Amino acid sequence: MNPETPQKILDAAFQTILENGYRASVGDIAELAGVVKQTIHHHFSGKGPLFTETISRMPNSVRVSLDEEPAELHSSLLRLAAAHREKVFGDNGIFLHCVFVSDAARFPALDKAVIAASQAETQRWLAATLTRAMGQDRLRRDDPEFASEMFLGMLTGAERDRRIFKAELPTDNASERAERIVECFWALLATSQPNKQSARQRRREGGEPCDDGLLSTSSSDRIEKPHGVAGQLRSDRVKGRKSKYDRHAVPERRITPKKFVLHGVAVS
Repeated sequence: MNPETPQKILDAAFQTILENGYRASVGDIAELAGVVKQTIHHHFSGKGPLFTETISRMPNSVRVSLDEEPAELHSSLLRLAAAHREKVFGDNGIFLHCVFVSDAARFPALDKAVIAASQAETQRWLAATLTRAMGQDRLRRDDPEFASEMFLGMLTGAERDRRIFKAELPTDNASERAERIVECFWALLATSQPNKQSARQRRREGGEPCDDGLLSTSSSDRIEKPHGVAGQLRSDRVKGRKSKYDRHAVPERRITPKKFVLHGVAVS
């Protein structure tokens, strides 16, 4: 068995998908690859797994080495942004996106598998890199999965729709836009203060009350952030500490219960 045969089949499948979408047949792929259909079924259990494997290999060409040092990680994100946008906004990337959308109703299982094997895999890979950087306090600690999803979404934005519908495109060039996106993302996560965590992350991990007035445990245990003099005074009293606002305190009004007479006996 020729070890190059599986790659030839994948290359032929990719080219056939670009030409015919999901309607491409195994026979068309076999003819383009120069093999018989039985050979394709020997390497792949069906059309679905073949298409999934074909599309899932696209993110591999986008990946770059993401270093964990802040400076190197920043430059790596720039390279990743440029490579990702080049793939997504290239002719093949736009066409494949249209194929996925148009055939989603007819091939829901296949679309789901392709997304899981390509886009979701890229997001997991990026999230793992961000997790390591956050764990070493090289980035502000937050939800790495949400951060990776947000970053990939920023790279695509509404620009893909504008390209599909031939609408007006951004005036800056591709490299400038990729750099601006990375700078915005970096400004959200970069920090010079170790162990600085967001309120969301503190609530996720659990622990002591946070600086923003929230408990990181359940929502029923949260303490509202005090507002104004009265709120701060109440907060200080609850915590048993002397408040700088004591001079503004209003004496508590004491209500003396009224007495009334019941059968000649005074009752309070």
